Amino acid sequence: MTTEQLVDNRDYVNRGVEVSTHVGLVILLVAACFLFLRPFLPLITWGIIIAISVYPSYRKLQVALRDRGVLSSVVITILLLAFLVCPVVLLAGTLVGGIQTLAAHLKDGTPIIPPPPASIETWPVIGVPLKSVWSLASTNIALREPRTHSPPVYLATRGRSLSGSPAPRSVALLQAFSAWH
Repeated sequence: MTTEQLVDNRDYVNRGVEVSTHVGLVILLVAACFLFLRPFLPLITWGIIIAISVYPSYRKLQVALRDRGVLSSVVITILLLAFLVCPVVLLAGTLVGGIQTLAAHLKDGTPIIPPPPASIETWPVIGVPLKSVWSLASTNIALREPRTHSPPVYLATRGRSLSGSPAPRSVALLQAFSAWH
């Protein structure tokens, strides 16, 4: 090989390394962007679906408004927000009404959970345990003993995991914190 061929060969290798590095960096950048956008992918997908499905209506409204694109965009946006906000307001009203009813039942002392029907006992496998739990819930809303200690103290005094079997302290601590909140 001559000196010129070695120089050309080195240039060729250098370009190959440079291109490989750039391709690797682009792949790394795409992967990082995907990881960043991953929680938002369902929202982006629904945005695309809604935009595609509303576009024909937008074009008709734009023609009806004599090619006023901004005005038709504002009208479509207000309509879509109304479709979103109205159910949320209705749901919030129902939730407030349910909480008020629950508070009235708690204040009056009336049962919140109705007693179980007698036919539940005849259900195979789960009938008897379900009836006992349901009866307990209908007569006493506080199914658990009140906890007066923090989770670590509760764990230290109990010495077992919440499943009742001995477990490593770290697992038991995680279970206690998850049950506490």
